[in-house]
Amino acid sequence: MHDPLTDAARQRLDAFLAFDIQDSREWASELIAMVEAVRTGQRDRWERLGNVYQLDLTPTAAHLMDLVDEESAIETIDIDLFYDACYSWLLNLGGAIATTPDPESPPPPDRP
Repeated sequence: MHDPLTDAARQRLDAFLAFDIQDSREWASELIAMVEAVRTGQRDRWERLGNVYQLDLTPTAAHLMDLVDEESAIETIDIDLFYDACYSWLLNLGGAIATTPDPESPPPPDRP
């Protein structure tokens, strides 16, 4: 099957999950909940500042910026593909899928 992501986008996504989400089921569940909230319109956007990458979610895409190599291009990934990758990451960690957050609740804090 053809991978719809460029090599650079695939590498950035894999590195983001490995370095910023790591083996944390809690962080992966929170990420999935926020992706779902943004792509369904419950939130306009969401940002997460991580160890190596900054994530900016919009209703149509996930934008990953390298915080270490500031000269590298921002990689843009379709929101549905990004969701699928995060979902797979959580399943590989042995976690359960988080519920969609209540739009009235305050946003969770960004984690470094």
